[in-house]
Amino acid sequence: MLGLDDSDASSFDAIYEFVEETNLYEVQITLMTPFPGTPLYERLLRENRILNPGAWELSTLFDVNFQPKNMSVEELENGFRKLVGRIYDSDFIASRRRRFYKRRNDIRQDQILEHTLMTPFPGTPLYERLLRENRILNPGAWELSTLFDVNFQPKNMSVEELENGFRKLVGRIYDSDFIASRRRRFYKRRNDIRQDQILEHKAAS
Repeated sequence: MLGLDDSDASSFDAIYEFVEETNLYEVQITLMTPFPGTPLYERLLRENRILNPGAWELSTLFDVNFQPKNMSVEELENGFRKLVGRIYDSDFIASRRRRFYKRRNDIRQDQILEHTLMTPFPGTPLYERLLRENRILNPGAWELSTLFDVNFQPKNMSVEELENGFRKLVGRIYDSDFIASRRRRFYKRRNDIRQDQILEHKAAS
């Protein structure tokens, strides 16, 4: 939202840089709008900063009907128009969305391969059951409830087997060469699927 009392003409570039750095898929920018009858409108009216009192036709989120605090009306209007042109430029949108999808896919791939240990958090039904079975190693030890520490006796292996096996598996799965190879195959498969969908669409039309 542009035109807030604590912002000045530097806010236009700051917002553009934020949108570029965060790779947002969709962006909506608006102007601060004092709707008649709201506390904001009443305050600006008392400060003699409403330009056209009662003008509902200017309450569009895209028209300036108040005197900004740290810039002129013209600066706010011109800066807003230029920012809209930059943010909604088709090339900028395409570039931003490509980076958005890449980041989203990277996160999803990491989430799929996030491995943790079964963790009986104190107070949960799992913890109470293992406590009854005398399988909790350190009762009440919240400091071991990390998803990566063993604080129970496994049923079909020793504690040492579980700890050592987990460490080895983490080392293998998060090996940098394995990650790079896995992602190359993931992106190739995704692109193959997209290509098939394009061909199917062309054949259907």
